[in-house]
Amino acid sequence: APAPAPAPAAPVPPPAWPSDEELRDAAALGFVPPPHAALLLDAVRCARCGEQWVALALLHVLLESGVRLAYVRANAALGGDTLLAHPDRLHLTMETLLSPTVPTADGLVPNALFDRLGDEVLGALFDEFVWVTTEDEAAAPPRVGRNQLVHGHTPLDGVPAAAVAGVLRLVLGLSGVLADGSTPPGESVRSAVATLRAYRPRLHPLCRLDAELHRVLAGGADGGGAEAALLALGATRDALLAEV
Repeated sequence: APAPAPAPAAPVPPPAWPSDEELRDAAALGFVPPPHAALLLDAVRCARCGEQWVALALLHVLLESGVRLAYVRANAALGGDTLLAHPDRLHLTMETLLSPTVPTADGLVPNALFDRLGDEVLGALFDEFVWVTTEDEAAAPPRVGRNQLVHGHTPLDGVPAAAVAGVLRLVLGLSGVLADGSTPPGESVRSAVATLRAYRPRLHPLCRLDAELHRVLAGGADGGGAEAALLALGATRDALLAEV
């Protein structure tokens, strides 16, 4: 008798999107620039309607503009010319915003935004914007980040709701982390902050090397494939060192 067909996978429940009132409260915390506040509601409304790629694009606009504003606020003592006027670049890129140093007339000084965010939040931002690799394109399921979306590497119908929920969590979490304390955050923001504070980086080269090492150790413990795994580890190490 033929083997029974495997049971179909259970459908993934849609995320529990915050209410419009919660989103307005989050926007009022100040991370989202006031001219863009309405986009937060628009993004989540699109997500609720199934237009995930539109929601993701809007949320990335909010995320990048919010980080840019937070960078300027944190480093305001350095002066506007240092922050906004660079002869060799048209605007502050995410690479600049997430650099550990800020260029001044007197040399490089520490980026004060790093102290405001903390290591866990920085790890989440670096996983989203900095440690982007070619491996992401072949991942299963494929990574859906800003680069993949804006460069046309993601089909418009291939954006999962979970990817949108992840970026929304970043926006809400940063809203709470960078709030000045004058307005108490709502439950959605508190939950997102707790998630960010517990975040562990996945895509930093050392994290990926550690994951590869664990696979090698597992191969040795199983009594097979250890030699091939060690060769793969060496190739991975060389590739990762080239990134750092």
